[in-house]
Amino acid sequence: TTGKNVTIAELDSGVDTTNPDLTGQVVQTQNFVDGAPYPAEMHGTEVAGIIVAREGNGMGIVGVAPNARLLALRACWQDSAGDAAATCTSFTLAEALQYALQSHAKIFNLSLAGPHDRLLERLLDIALSRNITLVSAVDGAAADGGFPASYPGVLAITDERAEQLVISGALHAPGEDIPTTEPGARWGLVTGTSFSAAEVSGLVALVRELSPDITRAQLRGALNARTTLGLVAMRPTVIDACAAVARVSGNCTCDCATANASLS
Repeated sequence: TTGKNVTIAELDSGVDTTNPDLTGQVVQTQNFVDGAPYPAEMHGTEVAGIIVAREGNGMGIVGVAPNARLLALRACWQDSAGDAAATCTSFTLAEALQYALQSHAKIFNLSLAGPHDRLLERLLDIALSRNITLVSAVDGAAADGGFPASYPGVLAITDERAEQLVISGALHAPGEDIPTTEPGARWGLVTGTSFSAAEVSGLVALVRELSPDITRAQLRGALNARTTLGLVAMRPTVIDACAAVARVSGNCTCDCATANASLS
């Protein structure tokens, strides 16, 4: 599984579609911030590379779901040159969410956090009613984990190093020194829950290729599946990608132990 025919909407800052690992990987870009030409920015490019970086081109990295279709929806803008930090507004996010809903994307990657917003909550409710998977990064500095990660039905993702869960049911994924794309023909290592969420969005695309109509409960069950590999046994709360794929496909496609990843 490579995420083929699965559309992911990334709501973020701008994505550099000219990076060699992202050329041809982004099916559409839209700018909801201003009327200027669509820009290449740090955070959006880093998140995009983790999800869909090209395979087989002899350079760079490979994304988690290299054959997924990525919509790069610019709802945030970079605060300063060379800094991945970005700002969004309720209005720009609402426009991007509405566009993502109209585009029939199956996964929304929301590697961002802020205060609760009634308009955005209504749009998230529509997405959840359509069985769209919402993946959001937990803000460890926020008392409630930040919005939209704290909203019911959203897959809240935190860094595997986080010892205390500020959101009950949040899932852990690697979040330190993750290789990815950067603007220009460059690559680098990134750290943070934004990138943990990007990894999970890619994994969900792999799962949804195998099972397009998987329910929210079934998906969470797959992401909570475990193998008996030593590393996973040491870190039982970290998402086990192999077990998730095995649970949905019925086959152990990466030579993992399937005792705890059966279809039953």
